[in-house]
Amino acid sequence: MPIARAAGDLLGAVISGDAERVGRLSTGSVAWRVKNAEQFVTAEAADIRISVPNVGNGWAEAQAFVELVLQDGSRDAGWYRLELIRKNNGWKVASASEVTPWPSGLWGFAGKRDAQETKETLASYLRNLAENRFQEAGKYLCGPARRAHERGAGVLEKASLFRHVESVNVAPVWRKGNMMACRAEYKIDGRQVSVLVRFLKLQDGWHILGVSQVSQD
Repeated sequence: MPIARAAGDLLGAVISGDAERVGRLSTGSVAWRVKNAEQFVTAEAADIRISVPNVGNGWAEAQAFVELVLQDGSRDAGWYRLELIRKNNGWKVASASEVTPWPSGLWGFAGKRDAQETKETLASYLRNLAENRFQEAGKYLCGPARRAHERGAGVLEKASLFRHVESVNVAPVWRKGNMMACRAEYKIDGRQVSVLVRFLKLQDGWHILGVSQVSQD
């Protein structure tokens, strides 16, 4: 489908850092951002999936999931909404924005192995934060959670948010495909914390997609 191909080609060009090709495949705000970008951060695309839910008269909406291998070897992922406009020389991407996925659908089976692996992911993330290994902790995140983590690096990596973490327990409450939501409890500096954690399974294992605090004693 020309629309899906145009969206996929644009994302591939962005990931590979081919600014000239991105410029040819885009228009509007996307083309402007490319023209004014100082540099592109390159990565390797491990998976790109495109769907086209809406098509109009010379306009279309595409939705994309992208899994990346970053320059440091860690994995990341993102969901994007793209608007495309049909011009004389084909479909061009006019706007692109990252969106936050949210669990949907009925509860599916979550095995003991998946529960254990998500527990290890959360425990490793918290342990690295306690040890003030901020960049290493970010490797256990993906999507919007990783972006927020990286934005806070300048302030948060100067001092540990907490010193001790213990008694990490995870209980799945929802699972569908490669996404899982869990209730998690742990202690940081002696305080009991209860959170909801959303996980995404990439090709190298489970990553934290989002955390919502439930309570803290």
